[in-house]
Amino acid sequence: MEKHAFLILAHKDWNDLIDLLHLLDFPDNDIYLHVNKKSIDFPEKEIFSVCKKAGFYLMPRLGFYSGSPIIVTGVHMCFFSMACPKHYAFYHILSGQCLPIVSNSDLHIFFEKNKGKEFVDFMPISDYIYSRYAYKQLLSSWWAKGGLWKYLYEVLRLPYIYSQKMFRIDRIKKYFPDGCVKKGGAFWSIDDDFAQFLSSKKEEIIEAYRYSFIPDESYIQTFLCSSPFINNLYEDKNGNISSARFILWSEKQHGHPLILTKENEKQIFASGCIFARKFSSLVDNNIRKEIFDNCLKNEGFYKNIPDSKLMGVH
Repeated sequence: MEKHAFLILAHKDWNDLIDLLHLLDFPDNDIYLHVNKKSIDFPEKEIFSVCKKAGFYLMPRLGFYSGSPIIVTGVHMCFFSMACPKHYAFYHILSGQCLPIVSNSDLHIFFEKNKGKEFVDFMPISDYIYSRYAYKQLLSSWWAKGGLWKYLYEVLRLPYIYSQKMFRIDRIKKYFPDGCVKKGGAFWSIDDDFAQFLSSKKEEIIEAYRYSFIPDESYIQTFLCSSPFINNLYEDKNGNISSARFILWSEKQHGHPLILTKENEKQIFASGCIFARKFSSLVDNNIRKEIFDNCLKNEGFYKNIPDSKLMGVH
């Protein structure tokens, strides 16, 4: 089997992260972990002791709030610099609250059968979303703090955006002459050819998105659409473009992912997806136990993992 690279983005819920690392601990996986520098309780020694079979690399820690351009200009670009010289079969982005829902063997077989495909999804883009990337953003860290801070961000953002419109400042038109900017999920899987293409475009990506807001939901889709790789999008069993990730979205929480529970078990395993999110050991351990049983017992790896190490499901 060819090796796969996994970038895991984590900032809290370390038991969930430990479970994810156990599930990905496989000889043909290399794991690149980024832990937000703002997380002060990171149990580094315990995390380093988890992986026995997979390659494990702790990336330089950068500190940033949700939505910051640093997640792309810093973390993602660093991942490509570290991983691309090794020419992996696929490159995957996961959060610490994602889980694979198939065994590692089945995961590798699935992607081998879909070699050359790009597992990237797309979402509609509104004028508001367009403005995240077309205009410089002011005090975007306030948005991540929520509450009154988020309200103040929105109030101050409007005149700042309007002033840029008056002077006809549009970074999208500057860096993408056709005015094409796309939006989609921040978690995806891409093959080596597209990863090498993105790595060659690092300076362009950094320049285009360095003043943007939530760029990890745009840059992959935008550069994919302006490349020949747009013809390689993966389609699921229903003919829909898919990232092979099962996610349920909350309408009440403005599009945030719902925490998956035991009630979602049938949907998860019938989805045909390879990964699922979002999980939390603080909300529901039963569904996590089912996923461990499905992923690990089928490959006989359980006997090598003490129950005390299965942090979310023991």
